[in-house]
Amino acid sequence: MPFTPARGARRWGGAITLLAGVALAISGCASASGATTGGSTTGTGSGSSPTATATHASGGGPTATPIPAPPHAFAWYQRDSHDTAQLWASINGGTPRQITHLPPTPPPDTCVTNKNAWGTPVFSPDLTRIVATEGSVQCGGGSIAQGVAEIVTVSTGAMTRVPGPNVSGQYAFTAPSEERGVGWLDNSSVWFTTFDTFYTYHIGDAHSVELSAFTSIGQFNGLNDAVVRGSTLYFELTTSSSTQEVYEIRRYDLGTHSMISGSISMGVSGTSVYTGAVGQPLSPGWDVSADGSHIVYEVVTQSGGGIGTTKVYYANADGSGATRIASALFTSHLMRMQFSPDGQWVAFTGALPSPATLSASVSSAGGSGDPTFHAYSPDTVGYPVWKWDNSEFWAQSSGSVYHFARGGSSGLGVSGGLNPWYTIGS
Repeated sequence: MPFTPARGARRWGGAITLLAGVALAISGCASASGATTGGSTTGTGSGSSPTATATHASGGGPTATPIPAPPHAFAWYQRDSHDTAQLWASINGGTPRQITHLPPTPPPDTCVTNKNAWGTPVFSPDLTRIVATEGSVQCGGGSIAQGVAEIVTVSTGAMTRVPGPNVSGQYAFTAPSEERGVGWLDNSSVWFTTFDTFYTYHIGDAHSVELSAFTSIGQFNGLNDAVVRGSTLYFELTTSSSTQEVYEIRRYDLGTHSMISGSISMGVSGTSVYTGAVGQPLSPGWDVSADGSHIVYEVVTQSGGGIGTTKVYYANADGSGATRIASALFTSHLMRMQFSPDGQWVAFTGALPSPATLSASVSSAGGSGDPTFHAYSPDTVGYPVWKWDNSEFWAQSSGSVYHFARGGSSGLGVSGGLNPWYTIGS
């Protein structure tokens, strides 16, 4: 079924080609035993697990001690020979396999609104299920801005649509597909935003449940991007007027079902900042570290109808103690960014003009010539997603997924891959 995005359609240009033998196109998904899914042209080489260094008691020199990999899954979607979007994944470094087996979609009409497409596929902590949005592409044959939330059983590919709130027959809600609009609370419960409020759903229940305290702030249709860390929901709120977009990060306590006081400002832009370009975010980039202790975020200033300046800050989770990082980064665009699992590095995409793919350390100012501030090729969009050992990340460029060795080289990861996501399980 076609969907109309809340704030404009986004497009992916060009044909998408399914790579024969896709297992050979993934690098760096190593298991604890060192098995990989195959080598790409550049990047991590053997893909073996990293090692820690220990010293013999006798003083005979260091030995390499393997660090066991946590449960992990790398997922994306790509189109099959019938042009139907299917979810794929490599689990614990295993050979990539197709997860969904959807039948061919109807022939596209002149607006190409019958093709299906997927948002980022997020695994449950036990890696047995995936939650992702599915919708139809917009006019022009591109990706989607929103869709309905589906829960997919990994072992069978069976799909269950997440129901709407307690209204008979209510399935008409949509969640962001190119933002972080869905996720897991535990192995049997998910959360999602509908751009103007938040819901939770426990598998097997008849309906979703709206989180209290959101009705008073949803009037601007601007709840676009969110993450959950522990019992705290972090979300971005955009307040729109005829001349400005005002951005801020707020927090909600899932335990007490109440807002946490305070907010973190991400600045102001003009209203023409969103153009519907490939993979363009609806708000400035930000992320929260895996342990919930720190936040990284983009602050923009307005220039006419767009953005004049951009700065990146690293702070405590409540916004206190903010310091500037990646100070050599220059862009007049909304970016996306992600912490590495250890919280020591941040990857950036969409930081146009080129180079738009970057990484920086949270413990350095990241000025010109700083060895911890690194640029990569090609330019990418969408979320940069990190490998469990912090050694590399993946991001999307020109209808394929590329991998980037932190501070080093890059290469093709998945030909035809779209909307990649990486889950570290428990």
